[in-house]
Amino acid sequence: MVIDRLYGLVREEFDQVSEHVDIVEIGWGLPLVWKEDALAARIKYYRKSGIRVSTSGTLLEHSIFHNSVEATLKKVHKLGFDLVEISDGIIDLSQEDKIRFSKEVK
Repeated sequence: MVIDRLYGLVREEFDQVSEHVDIVEIGWGLPLVWKEDALAARIKYYRKSGIRVSTSGTLLEHSIFHNSVEATLKKVHKLGFDLVEISDGIIDLSQEDKIRFSKEVK
């Protein structure tokens, strides 16, 4: 697994190691500020290489905090993400909340 900070992807270099990568996580809340077409193209590139693409937990935490989980999940699906990380690094989530959001994500 690697984190993509959406900064300067050198495709020729990534292609050299891509067979060793199973998941790329688009870091933090970057999907909130990148242009959707550019982000969708980046996700498509990874998926074409057989790599699953995940959001970071920060994205879902931001959505929970701002009461916009449903809209965020629709956007994540539209963009082609395969996985949504559920974490509590920024906000506190109980185990029950994590289970509930896990079901919502599915």
